[in-house]
Amino acid sequence: MLNVTIDGQTTQVPAGSAILDAANQLGIEIPTLCYLDMEKKFNQQAAACRICVVEVEGRRNLAPACATPVMNDMVIKTDTERVHAARKVVVDLMLSDHPLDCLTCEQAGSCTLQDLCYQYNLEQTSYPGLRNDYPLDDTNKFYSRNLNKCVACRRCVNVCQSFQNTKAIGFGDRGFTTHPVAPFDRGMDESTCVS
Repeated sequence: MLNVTIDGQTTQVPAGSAILDAANQLGIEIPTLCYLDMEKKFNQQAAACRICVVEVEGRRNLAPACATPVMNDMVIKTDTERVHAARKVVVDLMLSDHPLDCLTCEQAGSCTLQDLCYQYNLEQTSYPGLRNDYPLDDTNKFYSRNLNKCVACRRCVNVCQSFQNTKAIGFGDRGFTTHPVAPFDRGMDESTCVS
């Protein structure tokens, strides 16, 4: 067992536990977006969104709580100005290429991104400018994909690869235009998707 202190509370966790596991054990909430608890079974952690960053004593950079393993006697802070400022920038950047149609969104308030915007007091982005404009992909008979609402959290890709084992989608392009794609950028009806 490893000793770890988070926000002044100490606990013990098994070797191989992530900071997020230890925080959950202590009842300390760290926001997540890309993290899926089931991924541990497949040894996959996206650590793509960086919403869960925390300060680790002795380290210069913030660490993603979902993918950073606990080390013995590690001291972690989850509720500092630096942590909140970093999380706010991450949410703000996601919002910069996201439709601001929360009132008419199909999620009807059941949206982690919307919750994070409220938590970090963001009503609009500080980074106006170019936006991607993808067509709606309704080629699959069970669902439609609106890539304009994608925040590149990689949940869909991880579920598809780790749990369905179909590799029906991956990520295409880089930087600002990164988005989930079926092989050869085809519609979902031409992919190996089993939904």
